[in-house]
Amino acid sequence: MRGPPCSFGSVGKQHHILLYNCTAYFWALAIADKALLHIESLEDLLEIKIPVGKDKIDLMFEDSVLDLPILRKCTKEKGTIEEPMPKYAFLRIFRATLRKAGYFAGATIHAVRRF
Repeated sequence: MRGPPCSFGSVGKQHHILLYNCTAYFWALAIADKALLHIESLEDLLEIKIPVGKDKIDLMFEDSVLDLPILRKCTKEKGTIEEPMPKYAFLRIFRATLRKAGYFAGATIHAVRRF
């Protein structure tokens, strides 16, 4: 059996498997929170060059975000607050996103990671 309808794709072609890149989500969250020292935008991140002879560079977090939860609670009155997002809220958003994308089976976060 092939899986759900083609909703997600990769360069130039559709793929029947949801392609999951958790690193991209964490980059987006870090940039939105201005959590990385000297990096305010995606453009700033893309300008960083790894020095010749090295295979990585260390990025530093702003001290002000070190104790914040990655996924935070949002309210209509206050917007994003510094409390963790409740698990039920995350799961509701996650399942709604999968349904809108055409994945109607009872997908779990663990199933996405295993694929």
